[in-house]
Amino acid sequence: VDGAGQDYFNLYEVDCFEVLVGQDYLNRLNAPTPRTKTAVQHFRKVTRGLCRVAASNGISQGGVIATLRIVAASDDDGALKRHLLREAIPGLAERAGIVGVHLGFTDAAGSRIETAEKKVRGTATDVPPWVLMIEGIGSDAVKRAIGAVIPDAVLAKAGAVSPALTGIYQLEAQRLKTAWAAG
Repeated sequence: VDGAGQDYFNLYEVDCFEVLVGQDYLNRLNAPTPRTKTAVQHFRKVTRGLCRVAASNGISQGGVIATLRIVAASDDDGALKRHLLREAIPGLAERAGIVGVHLGFTDAAGSRIETAEKKVRGTATDVPPWVLMIEGIGSDAVKRAIGAVIPDAVLAKAGAVSPALTGIYQLEAQRLKTAWAAG
């Protein structure tokens, strides 16, 4: 809908974070298929953050998701964390049309692992420190919630570099974890 310069957002959920930095997954990224090699050469402005979930609140998954890439203004990020966890996330989850809110802290070391797939892409990868995801029933509901609960001025006052880089994406497809879909 509005990707802030990025057309696509892919979200992968795993049962255990260590899968993302484990040898089996790294072996796969270090042996890209010919099709993958061709496809990733066209990727531009890539952001990739392997996040540990710090908080999750909500009743469902939405057809629209907003992503806010948040950077703390200083190394003393306690006030910003408290604001997000105690005020912003509960406040967003209460808004009409919002069905889920999630905060992830990026594992910088895991996110920066060099793989053959990254090398084929040939462009730098942005690693956001924190990602706030807001799921809603529509882009208007998500935009209203952001404007009411965490406008840039509120995030800046709480200790964030302002503005947060925000993208809004519409769900195109979802692949579920099932025995027949695993492969």
